[in-house]
Amino acid sequence: MKCFGTWLFLLPHLSACFRVVKDRFSTNSSKACVELIIIGDFGASGKDQRAVRDSMAEVVDDEDADGILALGDNVYEDGVDSVAMMEREWKDVWLTKSALKRKWYAILGNHDWNMSGQAMKDFTRSPLNGGYWQMPDYNHKVKFGSDVEVFMVDTEIWRKGTRRRSLSKSEPKKWLERELGKSSAAWKIVAGHHPVYSAGTHGGAKEMKKELDPIMRSAGANIYLSGHDHSQQHFGYRNVNYIVSGAGSKLARERSDDFPPESDPKHVQGSLGFAGLRICGKDTATLKFYDQNGKTKYTATLKNENPNGGGGEPSRRRGGEPSRRRGGDEDRRRRRRRRAASLGGKEEEELVEYEEGMDEKSDNPRDKALCAGVKMTSVDLRCSDDGCIVQKGINSAKESCDDYCTANGLVCIGAWTNDFNDCGLDAAVACNSFVTGGSSQVCECS
Repeated sequence: MKCFGTWLFLLPHLSACFRVVKDRFSTNSSKACVELIIIGDFGASGKDQRAVRDSMAEVVDDEDADGILALGDNVYEDGVDSVAMMEREWKDVWLTKSALKRKWYAILGNHDWNMSGQAMKDFTRSPLNGGYWQMPDYNHKVKFGSDVEVFMVDTEIWRKGTRRRSLSKSEPKKWLERELGKSSAAWKIVAGHHPVYSAGTHGGAKEMKKELDPIMRSAGANIYLSGHDHSQQHFGYRNVNYIVSGAGSKLARERSDDFPPESDPKHVQGSLGFAGLRICGKDTATLKFYDQNGKTKYTATLKNENPNGGGGEPSRRRGGEPSRRRGGDEDRRRRRRRRAASLGGKEEEELVEYEEGMDEKSDNPRDKALCAGVKMTSVDLRCSDDGCIVQKGINSAKESCDDYCTANGLVCIGAWTNDFNDCGLDAAVACNSFVTGGSSQVCECS
């Protein structure tokens, strides 16, 4: 009887422990509010990443978050090529904090596709995972209670940014249309790596403006979460809230102010940090931005309003345009037409589609470039209007500018180091050299 009494005394405490474990692994707990933590571009190792991790663990624990939404660029600079590497680069970094041992609902960013996006997907079912990393497919959804459903969509596939030709850009679009149409949730939240609009260096993505945004509006989805630009942003336009949370491990670069006309920019912050979203009913939600110390820097109430269809509006980019110009628009079009005429079938169609996007000044993405009719590969930032000066991407980090330009069918006529990831021509170097030690490289091809 004495032992039985002891067990009776311990039973409530054991029950509480089991309840905490259940809550951390369930999206349907009995809590009155849904608490989500949102972080993107968090994969750069170092003191900044550790500062964000430590403060995020405290907030997650305090808020008893139902899940963490990971918005891509989960492991810099190249992603991972195996589940073992994923364990080392993600689990052994972030889950050293016990509060972060809960479900991370993830999508891939452009850097994650540099090696093998498949490896991050496979990690979901790996015994090395422990059930925390959740990316059952490149596009997937998760429901929290009956009122909140989040649709995680791979925008890098959508934009045809992956090396895997077998992945159709139409699949994410069809998936989002289909799944949003089936949802009965009061809050339909869409998350992708690339922004629709953004004040950051990259600005919004043309495909997200013209294709994703109208799909959201038609289905009544009024919150879009993204990363890609390394900042924290919130602004509203025609009853849709655009939230950028890409400050997980890297500092912001120069601004573009790529906003829709007559939008309402509420907050743009360049410091490191992450976001929180609390939903306690069908009418309003609370957004918070936290800095790298876990301090609340911004709070806003989001209304669950009908976005009334439409969307796909052009932007009014005010700054951050390429710094140098080497020819007029008509000259560039003529060179592209000659280049397209030398191609056939699908390649020609792709080049024409690419050209149309580049010729629209308001939707001119900084991570795409055409030089003398050539679609440049592995572009981090386009540094000139004609697309011939580019800050090359991580896929080409171990190539000289000679190698880079030659791989694109061109020749190198200039090369520079860049210390701030902003297209600056900080120091001239030889075309046959490549830089190391954290600097980027800018190449001019012709």
